[in-house]
Amino acid sequence: MLKGGVLTRLVLLLGLFLASGFTPANAVDLRVVAPSSVIYPGDDFALEIQADNIPPEGLGTVQFRLNLTSSGGKIAGVSDLALASSDTVAVAAPLLASGATGRRSGVGDFILQQQGTNGVLMLKNPSLAPPETAVGSGPGVPALSGLYVFSQTHGASPSGGSGVIARFLVHVGGATTAYRLVVGLSDVVLLDGGGDGLANELPVDSIGSATVDFGCRTTVPDVSGMEFAVAQNELLQSALAVGNLYELDHSTGQHPLGKVLEQSVPAGTVLDCRSEIDLAVNIPPQDVTGLSAVDKVGDQDGGVVLHWTPSISQDAAGYLVLKGTAVLADLPDPGASGSEIIGLQNQVNHLLRVVAYDLSGNHSPGAVVAAVPKDDVPPVLSADSLPVATRLSDLAWSGQFEAGTVLRIRNLTTGESLPVSSPLPGRWETTLGGMREGVNHLRVTAVDAAGNESSLQQSIILDTVPPNVTLDVIASPVDHDNLSLSGTVESGATLSVSAPPGVIVGSVSSDVSGRWTCQISALKEGENQIVVSATDAAGNKNVLTPVTIVFQAKPRFDLTISPASIGQFEQVDAALTITLPNPGESVVLTQVLDADGNGQIDLDEPVLRRWQVTDGDSSALLYESRDGDGVADGVISLLLPYQNPFVRLHASGHYLFKVTGAGGESTAGLTIGKETVGQGVTGRVVSNGAPVVGAFVRLSDRWGIPAGYVTTNNLGEYQVPIQSPGDYLLTAESIGLAATASSEATVTVSSGTQVAGPDLELVSGQYLVQGQVYDNATGTGLGGVVLRAEMNGLVSLTRTDASGMFSFALPAGEYHVLPEFNDVLTGLVVLAPANFDVILTQNLTGYDFALAAGSVPVQGRVATSQGQGIPGLRVLAVSPSGDTTSSFTNASGDFSISSIDGAAWTLSADQVLAQAFGYVVSQDDYSSTEFGISQNLTAAPINAWIEGRVDETGLRAVSGARVNFLSVSSGYLLEATTLGDGSYHVGVHEDTWQVDAATEDLGLLPVDMQTITVSSGQVAVVDFLADRLVGPNLQVSNLTPSVTALSTGQTFSNTVVVSNVGSERVEESFRVGLYLSSDGIWDSGDLFIGQYSYIYGLNAGDSSTVAVNASIPNGTVDGSYQVLAYVDYDNRVKDESEENDNVQAAGIGVTYVPPNLQVTSITPSATELTSGQSFSGTVVVSNVGSERVEESFRVGLYLSSDGIWDSGDLFIGQYSYIYGLNAGDSSTVAVNASIPNGTVDGSYQVLAV
Repeated sequence: MLKGGVLTRLVLLLGLFLASGFTPANAVDLRVVAPSSVIYPGDDFALEIQADNIPPEGLGTVQFRLNLTSSGGKIAGVSDLALASSDTVAVAAPLLASGATGRRSGVGDFILQQQGTNGVLMLKNPSLAPPETAVGSGPGVPALSGLYVFSQTHGASPSGGSGVIARFLVHVGGATTAYRLVVGLSDVVLLDGGGDGLANELPVDSIGSATVDFGCRTTVPDVSGMEFAVAQNELLQSALAVGNLYELDHSTGQHPLGKVLEQSVPAGTVLDCRSEIDLAVNIPPQDVTGLSAVDKVGDQDGGVVLHWTPSISQDAAGYLVLKGTAVLADLPDPGASGSEIIGLQNQVNHLLRVVAYDLSGNHSPGAVVAAVPKDDVPPVLSADSLPVATRLSDLAWSGQFEAGTVLRIRNLTTGESLPVSSPLPGRWETTLGGMREGVNHLRVTAVDAAGNESSLQQSIILDTVPPNVTLDVIASPVDHDNLSLSGTVESGATLSVSAPPGVIVGSVSSDVSGRWTCQISALKEGENQIVVSATDAAGNKNVLTPVTIVFQAKPRFDLTISPASIGQFEQVDAALTITLPNPGESVVLTQVLDADGNGQIDLDEPVLRRWQVTDGDSSALLYESRDGDGVADGVISLLLPYQNPFVRLHASGHYLFKVTGAGGESTAGLTIGKETVGQGVTGRVVSNGAPVVGAFVRLSDRWGIPAGYVTTNNLGEYQVPIQSPGDYLLTAESIGLAATASSEATVTVSSGTQVAGPDLELVSGQYLVQGQVYDNATGTGLGGVVLRAEMNGLVSLTRTDASGMFSFALPAGEYHVLPEFNDVLTGLVVLAPANFDVILTQNLTGYDFALAAGSVPVQGRVATSQGQGIPGLRVLAVSPSGDTTSSFTNASGDFSISSIDGAAWTLSADQVLAQAFGYVVSQDDYSSTEFGISQNLTAAPINAWIEGRVDETGLRAVSGARVNFLSVSSGYLLEATTLGDGSYHVGVHEDTWQVDAATEDLGLLPVDMQTITVSSGQVAVVDFLADRLVGPNLQVSNLTPSVTALSTGQTFSNTVVVSNVGSERVEESFRVGLYLSSDGIWDSGDLFIGQYSYIYGLNAGDSSTVAVNASIPNGTVDGSYQVLAYVDYDNRVKDESEENDNVQAAGIGVTYVPPNLQVTSITPSATELTSGQSFSGTVVVSNVGSERVEESFRVGLYLSSDGIWDSGDLFIGQYSYIYGLNAGDSSTVAVNASIPNGTVDGSYQVLAV
């Protein structure tokens, strides 16, 4: 009744707690406290259940389940530890209501200290037993569990804090095998002391478990001498374990294998259970597997090759290869999988054994294999090389052989065996007797004792017949000291030509047909005996009868120049006379600068010009190629003008003229002296650091007026005499090199001083501009024409080769390319386009210049009003389309040019040269439809100057502005260009002048023309101030076609630069149109050929570069045309400030290409046909021309026996019609046909026509 009443009270208390919903503020911790040290068998210890964080109300009732699990041994619950078994871990339960005794468990001190007068009420106090679900249960894992509930009785005064609430005593049996005890708690319920009249449940924060490790002691048994498996079991029975296994040194072979040789802990030693005992046990490694033996290929020294799979034993250290007890190989590599054994007796069966060993010297039993080495090496045999051929019938032949071999020598051609001897050890020898005439094939064979055979073969020709040789007939006497010998010679024979001392015999060459040639030179006057012989490969020699050649020299030509010396500023013509041995002969003239002055033409000295002249030819296209008297009389007379001291060919230096022709060569010199003055400039011209030999250095004043040329010597040095002190510009030029900003320099020279000038640099640019100069009438290229590429006053030069081709190598930039009008081009017309403007950013080609002989002669004179002629001045005539011709005035000021029939031409003098000479010259127009025209130009001496500036209002100097001058009374027209600082300067004649600056070309408003009267000796100043144009202003520039020689129908690209030079942004989108024009001036009749759409606006001052594609219209006739780039051609841009600068032209040539029909394929439906059978043929017809075929046309099929159409072929079918075909298009049609009846059997061709 008491027990039941207590349980009822506990349930009631729990029910009250649950009903109240009370939540205590503190949480209690409950844990198991066990000894931290190891517990040994026979020891007792206590497990304490401790509570922490108990609130002030105290602990009134306790419930917990004790769970115990042992590892390695039995566990049992007992009421008294005295009842515990020796092999068991015993836990005393149930609890005493009082404290624990020495043998029984009890309630903890914390509970006892709070108990009431009736003590502690034990509500649940069972013995420990396996639970229905044991914690940690499983096979071989014993477990105990018990639920304990106890409570304070009336009168108790529970207190808070921490303390032990239960203590369980444990005894570890002395014979237990358990080594660990795990203790845990569950089913925990704690109630407080009920100070408020209610028993409230205390929350539990954590429940802690404990682990107790048991010590174990055991005695080490003696396992020495036991088999390893027996020893291992013995240790396990003693609760010990096998530790590391190790081996002892077995190199002496004294230890038994597989038994325990020693143990790391002596027998009888007491250790903790489960301690490890190391054992020494010698175990041999396992044998290799897969052992095989094969003969060593290519070996004669008893070699075999063994292969195996290495031992799988991890302690294997290597392998021994044994024959009997003899060690053949020791391989200290456990991964070795084979070995090569040599020195065994060949052809004998050998038993070989491969033994694995470890580091302790243990050896495996060994794997055995049979090996049979063989000698499979052919014996050594060699033979000395025989000659290709011999004329000897008893030639000795020898070589080397291996001792012990049997030799056989045989002539395979005759079938005979040859005797062989051995005069020296290892040497063999025979005599090649009995050979046949012709090729003999010989074989030597050697066989060794093992049957291996070596053989070699050589061939030799027995030739006892001298070689065939002939010498072609030579017509003697000869009139020149060199001639070519020729004849025939037997193939393979060496031909020799001998001549008297001093005669030069060249090398002999021959072709596959047996023809030979040999050049001989330097024949002696009179008789020269020539001997020809031939020797064949066998040594047979054939010597021909000596031939006598008589040399009778003909007269040589001669070259003279008069005068032989000209002053630097002297104006005179040089007469060049060539005397020829034969009238009508052609010769080549070469002018070279003798840079080192040694009177000889050296390889590194520059060639200035080279041209051909024919005796009696006065109508040659190039002026300097014309014979002056026009008579084929054996004398060529040339007049080289040196009237202009300001051109390149008048540069001071020593020049050599060489004439070359059939009569030999001759050389004459011409010196252009250097002025001796009190001041000058010295320096060098270099390219990539190296001196430029024979370069030209141009001297001009700061306004670009030339003052003469000098040349550099063989060290690249120049010395420029300067007549008057002042500021000068030095510019370097050289044919084949390009000028850059480093090619010019400004120097200031004071009176009587020699200034050390800078190095002037010329370069070879990275981009090419290429083209041809050709005769427009014949299409023949013209050699020796100098061309120039100008950029910012700098000049780059090149010259055409013999085929008229030229090539500039220039840096990137904008260039003006044109032929240089010198005396070479006098009398010729350069057809438009006579120049090209190119933007060079890539290689360009197709810049061709066509030259034509003038058909309308124009003669005249450049002279002052007093009749004084002006010599050396260049006169130009330009047609409206841009055709250009020029000439130089002679010593009297007379000139003669030839233009071509056409419209009015403008005749003028070269203004820059005229300024250098100190004159202003008039210009005039004439009609080239008139013949026998006499047209004079008037020159007036410069006795006054006009200079000034062009500036933009409030901003800057205007560079590159063109300033025009017109004399009111005389009609002289002059032009100047402002320098970088906006200044200009020009010499004039006293008169009233109208001066105007073309500022509108630069995006500025036009300025007012100014009129000024200039007196003799006066320097007049005329300045201009221009305002910027208001509003946008589109201009087009730098039009560059990708090609300039085009065909009808061809598409090409054009690079165009569009600029807004106005003051406001172009807001509208606009286009660039391309037109094809015959005159370079846009009108409504020009053909529209392409456009660029769109440029979407353009800021003031900005530019845009575009590529515009265009096509030449079909039907365009042959000729020269201008491509016009027209910006805003459809007037989309409103309020443009200037509409007259929207077009630019570039010249091209067009060739008409007609339509061209071709059958590009035909496919018959069948290829095996019978007479009368029908079939079809698929035919592809293409128009590969550049014009459309407008007419309708048909395709016919013919049967042909030879594949070539003629009137005898049979018509067998047709396709009607194809209605026109565009250029580049194709049409595929099916044509039906039939084989005519009666057609005989055979192979035929079906032709589509």
